[in-house]
Amino acid sequence: MRQGIIIATGNEGLDELIKADLEEAEIGTVVAKVTTRNTLVKRFMETEAALIFIGEELIGEESTDDEWERTIGELRRISLQVRIVYMCQRPADDMFLTKLTTYSVYDIFNEGQLPPSYVDQLQKPPAYKNIEKFRLNVEAAVNQMAEKSREQRAEEIISQGVNEKKPRVIRVVEEREKRVEVPVYEQVYIQPQLIVVASAFSGAGSSIFSRMFAEYIRSFGLLTGIVESPYAQMSWFELLNGTKVLRDTKQGHLWKSWHRQIAEGESVEPGTELTSNGVGYMIRHREDNFGETWGLMHTAHLVGFARHYPVLIYDLSTGLGDEREKIILRQANKVILVSGYDPIRVNREHASYKEILAITVKGKLIVIANKTTPWLHKEHVNSLQQAYGVDHIYSMPLVTSIPDIYMSSESFWESSFTKSDVRESVKATFEEIATELFTADLMKKLVPKEKRGLLSRITGGFRRDHLQAAVVNEQDDSPA
Repeated sequence: MRQGIIIATGNEGLDELIKADLEEAEIGTVVAKVTTRNTLVKRFMETEAALIFIGEELIGEESTDDEWERTIGELRRISLQVRIVYMCQRPADDMFLTKLTTYSVYDIFNEGQLPPSYVDQLQKPPAYKNIEKFRLNVEAAVNQMAEKSREQRAEEIISQGVNEKKPRVIRVVEEREKRVEVPVYEQVYIQPQLIVVASAFSGAGSSIFSRMFAEYIRSFGLLTGIVESPYAQMSWFELLNGTKVLRDTKQGHLWKSWHRQIAEGESVEPGTELTSNGVGYMIRHREDNFGETWGLMHTAHLVGFARHYPVLIYDLSTGLGDEREKIILRQANKVILVSGYDPIRVNREHASYKEILAITVKGKLIVIANKTTPWLHKEHVNSLQQAYGVDHIYSMPLVTSIPDIYMSSESFWESSFTKSDVRESVKATFEEIATELFTADLMKKLVPKEKRGLLSRITGGFRRDHLQAAVVNEQDDSPA
């Protein structure tokens, strides 16, 4: 019985040419032609072909080398015997081609066309001599693959939590297992959420927003935590009034931040996060300074231990363009970008993370214009939507009482410093954002329905606009 062949070059005419050549030479019978990368593995499992002829231009979801590496790696995990042929247009010293040889790919045609002898080569068994020229950088390629393997392990820790086999974290994991699906009311459950909050520019307000939003989510009974990025400029210890929190909890100078504990031993003592107004805070002490000693796996364990919080907010601050934060952005369910209607600062910083917005966080970005007014929103909303590639911008008013509220260690939602119209305006915005995060059906169960009369129902649609106008009345910067 002749062996089965799958052809997947991404070029219909080339597919037909290869099919005719291989079948005429009795190398095998073409059992499938694949038109996209994401169906290649499935068709291989269905047909159990012995040879797969791949063209680099085959359409993929990402169209990247990483995607090809994952696909070929998956084919190899399924079968060590399948013969993989890879056709492309790349120089012989291309690092990706070196990596292919480590997956036992012995047939690489890298000149952008079929060489005259390609059929003769495929009639013979795979030979090492065919790939010698591609293995000049094999040591560097292996090191890159080892680093990628480390990244994959870090992503697993971030998404799933810390490995339960580690003896010092059993209590943390047991707590996490009890809390992965958290009943809010008897009928309501949520899936764990990792929400990254970032500032579009310095001073945009990601930390203040994170704290206000975490307190809002916690008010529904959802366990909520905040992790401070280890790479951001330190701010949370002062924002939380950490010295007072430590004094009130009688921890004092004995307290070690989670960052410090992980840097020293990649483990944490359960219950050592700081707590304020019901929210858990995994933040640095003002004396913590790790410099270059902090690495990828430290970040993975920091977030992994914190995944027992069903709603976990990671404050990225201004690190949206930081390569070290990409692993968090990839694992995030949603990314909230706190910006503002300040064209100079937006334009100045936008270039540093434009690619991140277009690729890494595409489809999961929420943008907030902080410290705004109705006039600013009207004048600049379209340009901001275009810059960030979103269809909607949420508006947040300037809250002048924030320093008083948090220096007194109070919650924004309960403080006497918070004016009622400001509270209601922010609440309306947060409810919309929470609906986008958790779905409208869940929010209907979480938010009690107010008793509303006929007049309230008629005017309800205008209520938020009136509140917003009242909040910013003293700050109206329109030219009129």
